Amino acid sequence: MKQAMKRYLAVALSLVMIVALLPSASGSVAYAQGDAQAQFDAMLEGFSIEQAGQVVTGDFTLPDKVPGQDGTSVSWTSSNEGIVKVEGTSGKVTRPSITSKVTLTAAVEWTPQGGEKIEGTKDFDVTVRVATPTLDSALAHYDFAEYAQADGKLQKASDAAADIILEKSGNGKLPELQNDSVRGQVLSLTEQGKQDTAFDADDAAYALLPGNPFEGLQTEGVTVSFWTNTTGTA
Repeated sequence: MKQAMKRYLAVALSLVMIVALLPSASGSVAYAQGDAQAQFDAMLEGFSIEQAGQVVTGDFTLPDKVPGQDGTSVSWTSSNEGIVKVEGTSGKVTRPSITSKVTLTAAVEWTPQGGEKIEGTKDFDVTVRVATPTLDSALAHYDFAEYAQADGKLQKASDAAADIILEKSGNGKLPELQNDSVRGQVLSLTEQGKQDTAFDADDAAYALLPGNPFEGLQTEGVTVSFWTNTTGTA
């Protein structure tokens, strides 16, 4: 009796495995709901857009499905329609008066073959640069919203040649990127020298800009401008 029962269970398990792996009529493999959820989670984690974490100055296109994944659809919303307005698959940009961060939320749906629809969301931050005609036509400009800090320098993902080297001497403290409530990401410099002693001119820190934007310039009346905000005692 026990042997007969074992043979019966073995046959039943074999049939279950065959049914579970049997392709559908369309050629796609049907997923169990738990497996489908795991695949969806991995799909969502790997999903991204070109503008994520970048600085944008004009309109851009958003995907309406997850690339390479059949049965998916993606719709979009914006945290600030006044700066980035979503119209279908288009992100319509209105340049703000100050550089601003906008969160785009993707609502992703996937219906696996033979399974139920699965839904999820994912956020992407984009930075929209301030509308400044002078900035757009400048010989050079340095918007720190475009940079990330690592290994003693500021790195621009879109241009390796634009790295800004951070230097210090004596007891100087390296400048560092910080978030300002008005201007977004800025470069912060701390007062140099020890707090309990007089300022020492050897205690210094600075940012070394790449190249020389004035090299070969044969004109007069060049203007250099920058925004500063001081805190504490000057």
